[in-house]
Amino acid sequence: MSLVKIKKLHPEAILPTYGSETAAGADLYALLDDVLEIPPHTTVKIHTGLSMEIPVGYAGFIYARSS
Repeated sequence: MSLVKIKKLHPEAILPTYGSETAAGADLYALLDDVLEIPPHTTVKIHTGLSMEIPVGYAGFIYARSS
């Protein structure tokens, strides 16, 4: 089993968490100074304050929140 190495780039960054024991993926948290409104049909980059090293043979995906 390979582990994803995570480094905090900002002291207020929140490490990813799993919502339950059976969760397929971890939840990421945005590092924002203010409320952000994203208009429909647009894509924006959101800073997490984290850096991750994905092991060879694995992939990292980011999906919209399911709930």
